[in-house]
Amino acid sequence: MWLPWMKRAFIRIVDRKKDMILVSGFNVYPNEIEEVVSQHPKVLECAAIGVPQRCFG
Repeated sequence: MWLPWMKRAFIRIVDRKKDMILVSGFNVYPNEIEEVVSQHPKVLECAAIGVPQRCFG
């Protein structure tokens, strides 16, 4: 969901709490996700974070 201010704003995250996210029982390393996403030509910077989900834990 994009909000109007997001078109011209930047969010910078400088660190994360852990270097691994648990997704449905699988270890997911954010740096691997970030490497793939950052290869898209329209992505300047990216950060993968874990968001708690009721269904997936």
